[in-house]
Amino acid sequence: MAGIMEGIGLPCMTVWALFGSSLRGWLAAPRAALAFNVAMALALATTAVMMVSKASHAPKVLMFELTRDSHQPLVDQICERLTQLVRHGQLSRAPDCRRFASSHGRSAPARSRW
Repeated sequence: MAGIMEGIGLPCMTVWALFGSSLRGWLAAPRAALAFNVAMALALATTAVMMVSKASHAPKVLMFELTRDSHQPLVDQICERLTQLVRHGQLSRAPDCRRFASSHGRSAPARSRW
């Protein structure tokens, strides 16, 4: 895995460094630096506008809802909903209920649904 990361990362970093070195001479001129900064500011502003507009139009997708005032404890509700998602093929793999509960500082139900 480290070899793959190095094989991909090293060429990318080399290209990035060479690009930065070649850009340094061009950006030494105040007018070119101003043009570059304006272009980067516009790119950043455009990205921010696109992210905000997409976020406001994106559908709100909930995997399931939890009910605080239910007689069923929240951890049982979570386990039950995850089981349903797995059974219906909407979730390929679910965490172990006891491990999930303990990692969040909670106790798992007495009987595990997994």
